[in-house]
Amino acid sequence: MAFITAFEAGDTDAMRDAFAENATSFPRTVSDHSDDLDRFRRSAGIDPEMLAVVEVAKGDSAEPPYLSIEPKDLEIHVAGDMALVTFHLVADGELGRRTFVMSRMDGDWKILHVHASNVVVANSQKRSVDVGSSP
Repeated sequence: MAFITAFEAGDTDAMRDAFAENATSFPRTVSDHSDDLDRFRRSAGIDPEMLAVVEVAKGDSAEPPYLSIEPKDLEIHVAGDMALVTFHLVADGELGRRTFVMSRMDGDWKILHVHASNVVVANSQKRSVDVGSSP
């Protein structure tokens, strides 16, 4: 998926271009016990946390790719000009779950919605890292 390639390369313009103009997202952070519930509501466009991950990764590396994203259990369901893409990201004691709703617009696939959530396993043992930082 072009979005993942752009994410790994830290190309935030290409990441934004992968989204439809009317796209929405749910942020990935769900374990924060903040009093600010608005942080967890649907937002317009790309999830700002994705852009923040890229900026941190750029500070950790001199050149792209800044991240290594390896989708696991990838499933793509296409129905006409719509597609549902789901996959997992696995890192130390954490399982990232991603759902992309996509639409073919003028011949290009655009992201209409991203739902991202991370599950942290309490007292987990360290495993090999499949995801660069933690997108």
